[in-house]
Amino acid sequence: MNLQTKKCFSCGLTKPLSEFYTWSGYKDGHQGTCKQCIRYYQEHYRKTHLLERRATEEAYRKRNIGILRRASLERRAKIRLEVLAHYGKGKLACIECGFDNLLALSIDHINNNGNKHRKIIGSGHIVEWLKANNFPEGYQTLCMNCQFIKARKQGKKDEV
Repeated sequence: MNLQTKKCFSCGLTKPLSEFYTWSGYKDGHQGTCKQCIRYYQEHYRKTHLLERRATEEAYRKRNIGILRRASLERRAKIRLEVLAHYGKGKLACIECGFDNLLALSIDHINNNGNKHRKIIGSGHIVEWLKANNFPEGYQTLCMNCQFIKARKQGKKDEV
């Protein structure tokens, strides 16, 4: 065995060091088990301990519900700001009137197909969807007043 290879403790095969994760606890700086054996073990463990893992995760969620909710709200708020700025041409403001109160800013479907789109992706998930889909075209940041005015101009009294 040379300095560029290592024998895996699990499968017994001699493999290049690139096939081992680094770990400062070993003299050569690499784990004793190869990446392939570790992946196999992890996959097998997940499958054989599924119910146990679910119970542990559920208990964790119950103990930390407040922290998890707060983290979720913070993550969504961050994504919302990112999306509003993207479709606001780099500003957190309505592209029509410049109004910048975040409480009144929203995403507008330029082609007026918001109702159909909400039925497809679900209500309340537009900002996550926009980010996950790499900010597709066809959307803009408008304040609620401009949204209402746009709907009125198009004769849609109840759809905003």
